[in-house]
Amino acid sequence: MLSGEGQIYTYMVLVSETTTPGINLRWYLDTDGMKRSTSYLVKGVVIFLSWLVS
Repeated sequence: MLSGEGQIYTYMVLVSETTTPGINLRWYLDTDGMKRSTSYLVKGVVIFLSWLVS
């Protein structure tokens, strides 16, 4: 931990956790029948890109 290796893993976890509100919003859009909306598609792309970064 003194070498700073833990910081990259902490960053990866934090980025993964920031996608949680987007995943929840996508679920709400799905249950409301808005699966074909632009917001649903944009949230999916943002979540995918966030996971690629982490």
